[in-house]
Amino acid sequence: GPDMWAFATSVVAAGENLVVIHSKPATAQTLAIEVDSSTWPGVVGTIAGDDTVFVAAVDASACRDIDRRLRFIAGLD
Repeated sequence: GPDMWAFATSVVAAGENLVVIHSKPATAQTLAIEVDSSTWPGVVGTIAGDDTVFVAAVDASACRDIDRRLRFIAGLD
């Protein structure tokens, strides 16, 4: 749910196809599952570690949209 996005500490676009979410320790997989189960256009998939999620985007436009959406829902605007 929305409360889990409080785990995110930063959202950064890296290049044209990757958005990196940094999170509190041991919370990255929870955020990755949320992104993977979303129906957001342009999300190809995620890779999660302990405190970092890589979100792969289909193209540069989708990357910008995903970056903006994640910043907004995580309250990091």
